[in-house]
Amino acid sequence: MVNQESQPECLIVIQPTPFCNINCRYCYLPTRNSTAQISEHVLQKIFEEVLNSPYLQDCYLRFVWHAGEPLIVSPNFYRAAFELLREKNQKLNHIRKFSHSLQTNGILINPSWVSLFEEYDIEVGVSLDGPDFIHDSSRVDRSGKSTHVKVMHGIRLLQEANIHFGIIMV
Repeated sequence: MVNQESQPECLIVIQPTPFCNINCRYCYLPTRNSTAQISEHVLQKIFEEVLNSPYLQDCYLRFVWHAGEPLIVSPNFYRAAFELLREKNQKLNHIRKFSHSLQTNGILINPSWVSLFEEYDIEVGVSLDGPDFIHDSSRVDRSGKSTHVKVMHGIRLLQEANIHFGIIMV
């Protein structure tokens, strides 16, 4: 990938938590029941290594928050993480350009999340496996109930806020 400034784009995928609030029948993540959360210490190390890596010096950095369900952790977690990254970046001799993307199942999107997406210009991807009869055959909650209606509600909130988003389908 190449960004608008013709720099190669380097993806840094960060898993803030392995926990997921749904139980997709095809999920491959073995630890999706764990409620562990990445620590500030680990984030500091990731940001330091990425920002100082000689292998990534010519890259536009895209931090992708993905795996488990990233919206399980609070918007304040992301504000603190984004501020930490900004601070670390400001201390460099050569300021790095970067952005954030987030891949979500869409169920937890609410006005607080929409505000965060707008505030930090976060690119959002929503997992949606098509119309309800297809989506709900595999993407169910932990009680085995359908999730399509909740995902569509999250999508409507993004649309109402004019937040461009992508869709990933399985």
